[in-house]
Amino acid sequence: MTSERIGGIGSISCGEYDSIQIDGIGKLKGSIKANQISASGMSRSKGEIEASLLNINGIHKAKRTIKVREAAINGVLRLKTASLHADKINCTGCLYCGRELSADQISIQGIFSISHIYGDTVRLVSDETAHLPIGRKSRLFCRLLFGFRIPDGASRADYVECTELVASNTKFKTIHAGSVTLSQNCEVDKIYCDGPVTADSTCTIGKIISSQSKGEAP
Repeated sequence: MTSERIGGIGSISCGEYDSIQIDGIGKLKGSIKANQISASGMSRSKGEIEASLLNINGIHKAKRTIKVREAAINGVLRLKTASLHADKINCTGCLYCGRELSADQISIQGIFSISHIYGDTVRLVSDETAHLPIGRKSRLFCRLLFGFRIPDGASRADYVECTELVASNTKFKTIHAGSVTLSQNCEVDKIYCDGPVTADSTCTIGKIISSQSKGEAP
């Protein structure tokens, strides 16, 4: 298998690769399989992606599903009509997923808007000071070049299903979990939980269906 690198402006056709490196402005055309994909510039993908490691340090917009063993997102990843499936997901940047995000281990500390999350251990920390690849101009670049807005204020995850959830400063519609720990202004419409539910006094919870509850949640 070959390795491909885009240092300026270019594209990579569908196929199997050892590694793909995007340092400039690039497009991935068609379905891509690779051991490692690293995007430090601005890029788009139109086909499905399969890889052992996906490393996003720039801005990437994907139109089809991404399947990887490990995803490390330190920049911006947008999947408006696509899903991200992995064994492990770690994000310290911005993640937008309009369909499904699934992994055994999910850790997000940054800015996010996700429709559905499925996992074992899930940690969600909404942090507007998260590292973004082009500083204060990130929001403007994303809107002008990629057609989407990085959300302001608390991040959101509409539906979460997991074994253990720890979250802060996040808005939810529905949570299904074995245990739930919430802090710093979390807002939840409904929680279904088989174990303990812990929330501090800053959180707002509409309804809890649980065998145990603790803290300030009604």
